Amino acid sequence: MAYCVFRLFSEKKADEQRLERLRSEVLPNIRNIAGFQRFATIQTSDGRYGGFQVYDTRDGVDQAVKMLNEWREKGGGHDPAVLELRGETGLSIVVNPNYETAHGTVRIYRTQASFDEVNAAIEHEGGETIRHLPGMLRYTTAKFEDGRIATFTACETEAASRAMAGKARELRGKPGSQLSKVLPTDPEVIMGEIKFAVTSAARA
Repeated sequence: MAYCVFRLFSEKKADEQRLERLRSEVLPNIRNIAGFQRFATIQTSDGRYGGFQVYDTRDGVDQAVKMLNEWREKGGGHDPAVLELRGETGLSIVVNPNYETAHGTVRIYRTQASFDEVNAAIEHEGGETIRHLPGMLRYTTAKFEDGRIATFTACETEAASRAMAGKARELRGKPGSQLSKVLPTDPEVIMGEIKFAVTSAARA
C-alpha cells in the first residue's frame, strides 16, 4: 500500500510554458521527497490540468502538496483546485513503466463495497484482460478519504484507453459478474493526455 493525491484545477488554458516550469523548477524537489514513487500531470479533454502522485507515506503526500501550493502562489498558477482527493493505493498492474507521455483515464466510483473487495474483483475478473490489452501501460486503484474508489489508467493511445473502457463495461455487464456487484453504478470519467510522467527508478 502507498498513499496518493489526485488534484484537478479549474483553468482551461493550454500553457506549455507553465508545464515546463513545473518540470524544471518543482519536479527535482518532488523527486527528493522521501518515499517518492511517481508523479504524472494530465491535461483533460476539456482543457483542465491535474496531477496524480504516489508516495510511501501520508507525510510524503503532504510535503508534495505544500511544495506545489507554494510554487503556484509564486506564479505557477492561481486557478483553484476543483478536486483534491487523497487516499491510498491498492491494486497496481504495471505492463510498461517506461513512458513519459500517454493517454490517461480516471474513473471515480461510489460503492458500498470494501476496497479489498473491489481490488479482488478487478484482479479476478479483469486482471488478465488489463495485462494483455494492446497499448496498456499502467493500471492503479485508489481509495480516497471520502470513501470513493478510483482507477487510474495510462495507455499508449486514446484508442487503447477507449478499448479499455469498453472492456470494463463488458466485464461489469456479464451475468453474475462480481464487478457489477462491487461497482454497481457508472463512474465519473476524466480523460486526457498525460503530459509527462516520472517514476522513481527504484519503484518502476
